[in-house]
Amino acid sequence: MDVYKSSGPGGQHRNKRESAVCLEHVPTGVIAHAAEHRSQHKNRVSALSRLRTLLALKARSSVNLDAYSPPPQPLQILHPKSTIRSSEWQWRGFCFCCTGIGDKPAGYSYTMEAWAQLILDFLDEVVQKPTVLIGNSVGSLACVIAASESSQTLVRGLVLLNCAGGMNNKAIVDDWRIKLLLPLLWFIDFLLKQRPIASAIFERVKQRETLRNILLSIYANKESVDETLVEPANEEGALDAFVSIVTGPPGPNPVQLMPSISIPVLVLWGDEDPFTPLDGPVGKYFSSLPSKLSNVKLIVLEGVGHCPHDDRPELVHEKMLP
Repeated sequence: MDVYKSSGPGGQHRNKRESAVCLEHVPTGVIAHAAEHRSQHKNRVSALSRLRTLLALKARSSVNLDAYSPPPQPLQILHPKSTIRSSEWQWRGFCFCCTGIGDKPAGYSYTMEAWAQLILDFLDEVVQKPTVLIGNSVGSLACVIAASESSQTLVRGLVLLNCAGGMNNKAIVDDWRIKLLLPLLWFIDFLLKQRPIASAIFERVKQRETLRNILLSIYANKESVDETLVEPANEEGALDAFVSIVTGPPGPNPVQLMPSISIPVLVLWGDEDPFTPLDGPVGKYFSSLPSKLSNVKLIVLEGVGHCPHDDRPELVHEKMLP
């Protein structure tokens, strides 16, 4: 997929953003374009619809109806440690990874807006019905952005687990702890933009023992930190993704987005989270929301760290699915 600025007349905003979309079906070389909307999301939907039509007309093989059998119903995709069994799950669930490591071109910029767009595209093209989005940390923020940009035909509720204030710590500038660290964060950004230095730092960070120590610092239940969590990131493009996420813009602030959201929101917050603590600016903001917005409910999870769904999954399920 390529995006570009649409050409020609169409209003003062039309040509300022890369909203036009070009999709190519690589195996056949069939290409479809869409540039009639100012929204990249809408153009992507239009281009995909046209691509499907072109494939049906130009490339699709005939189907032997006598030998055809429909595919099975999609399975529920749950967290590997989930305590909810399929028989208890009353709706379809998808475990959606927003990173996209390995399938992006060199120089791709990872942003909160891009992750939110991935969620909206997935809902529009795969789920195709109103959905409750559940996210943790930056995943929560991506869900908030997606909900703020969509209608209730796509998103009908949110469950936010220890929501982040941005893609990286540069978003939390009104916290005295971050203010003290800002010069160091800027210096780290500078170092990470030097490829040899970034590679050396990443090689150190992705070591099993380093990953284990980081996870142990943010999990209250240390037994949850097992071998499945400390698998090193060896995928192609992992280094570029790491640098882009750490050095990139923090993205939209939840403080600005939450007042525009009217759908039901359940906020679950581990009280032993060192990344986004309850007494930090983001934690304080979400703690104050139930008194300001009637659609928001907050539940503080005692003895839980930054990743409640993995730290204490049974407690999260109890609060989320009473």
